[in-house]
Amino acid sequence: MKVVVTATTRNAGLAIVRALGQDGIEVIGTDDRTLPFGWTSRYARRHYVYPPTDADGFVAALLSVIQKEKPDVLLPIGGANLISKHKLEFEKHCALLAPDFGSFSVAFDNRKTLEECAILGIPCPRILTESEAMEILRDNSHRSAPVMLVIKPKREVGGGQGIYYCVDGTSLKGVKNQIENRFGETVIQEYIPGDTECMRTVNLIFDKRSRLAAYFTMRKIRQWPLTGGITALSVSTDERELVDIVLPFFQKWQWRGPAEVEFKIDPRDHRPKLIEINPRFWGYIGFPIQCGVNFPLIACHLAKGGNAADWAYPKYTIGTKYVNPTAYAKAVRADFQRTRHKIRLLRQVWKELKGKKATNNLQWSDALSVIGKMLAELKPSNRSSYWFVTENDTK
Repeated sequence: MKVVVTATTRNAGLAIVRALGQDGIEVIGTDDRTLPFGWTSRYARRHYVYPPTDADGFVAALLSVIQKEKPDVLLPIGGANLISKHKLEFEKHCALLAPDFGSFSVAFDNRKTLEECAILGIPCPRILTESEAMEILRDNSHRSAPVMLVIKPKREVGGGQGIYYCVDGTSLKGVKNQIENRFGETVIQEYIPGDTECMRTVNLIFDKRSRLAAYFTMRKIRQWPLTGGITALSVSTDERELVDIVLPFFQKWQWRGPAEVEFKIDPRDHRPKLIEINPRFWGYIGFPIQCGVNFPLIACHLAKGGNAADWAYPKYTIGTKYVNPTAYAKAVRADFQRTRHKIRLLRQVWKELKGKKATNNLQWSDALSVIGKMLAELKPSNRSSYWFVTENDTK
C-alpha cells in the first residue's frame, strides 16, 4: 500500500510516518516546509512541499502530488478542513477517510458544536450572548466568589490559542476585540471549574459507515499553557463511558475518520462536560500508537473500505504516561515561579514522572527527523519553494 500523508514535519505527521513505515507501508510525505538540510523521516520515501494550507494553491498542489504518485490512500493531518471541503476531487484519485464538509464544519465551529451537544442532551458549557455575559459579570462586584466566563475563537485553532477567562465586563470587551482581530468571530461560554486533572481526552476513529472502530482515552495531569492547551503530561485510561456520551454527535453527523474530544469533569455535579471536538488527528498521536492503538494504520484500512468490526476496539495499555518534554518543562517552570511551596512541587514532579512513559517523538531510530524538527523550531520560518522533492531510498 502507498499512502500520502500531509504535515509530515510536525509531531503528528512524523509519528504517523513512522508507524506506517514500520508496518511496511510506502509513505510519501508532504508539508509546507522542509526540515534543515533536507532531512526527513527515514520512513518517508519522498517528501513534497506544498503552499501553506491557508493559501489558494494548497488544494491544487496537493492534487498534483496525488496525481503524480498515485497513492492508494491520502491521510490528511495538515489541511484537513480543505481536504474535507474538496473531498470528491481527491476521491477521484485515491481512497480518503474524512467526514463530509458539512459535518466537519459543525465540529470545527466551537459554537455549532456546543449547540448540537445541547440539542442531543450531551452535557456541555452554556453558550452566552455578549449582553448575557455582561449582565453576569456586572454582578461580580457583589459576589464573594466572582463568576468566570470563557471567551475563545469560534473556529478550532488548536493548542489553546486565543482562550481567555474573564471576570469583568471591561476585560471581556478588550479580549473579544483582541481575539477577533487575530482569529475572527468569538464564542462566550460558561466556565467549568476544576484543575487540570479534571480534563479527559477521547480519541476516536470511524469507518465509512460511521461505525466506531477504535478509541483511546487519557487523563491530563499537566498542560501548557496552564489555563488550557496542549497536553504536557497525561496518563492512559479506559473510560468507555466518555465514548458513549459523545457517540450521538458522531452518529447524527455520519462521521468518517478521526476525531478528538475534550471533556472536563465538573466538580459541582461530577458529570463530564464536553468542551470541544477537534475534527482531525491530534499532535500526540504517537502516544496511543505506543500504547497499542495504531490509529493511522486503522485509518488506511478503513479508507480502503475496511469494516470497523474487523478491529473490534483494540486493547491498549492503561496507566502509561505521556510526556511532552518541552511543554512539561514550561508548565513546571510556571508553577515553580508562582508557588511558595517549591519543595512540595519538586516532590510532586518526581511522583508525576515515575512509572512507564511514552515521550513525544523522541525516537532516535529516526534521529535525523528528530534533530531536524528541533532545528526547524529554532527558526521563525522554514518554508521552502513549492514542489521541492527530497528522495529517501534508505527503506
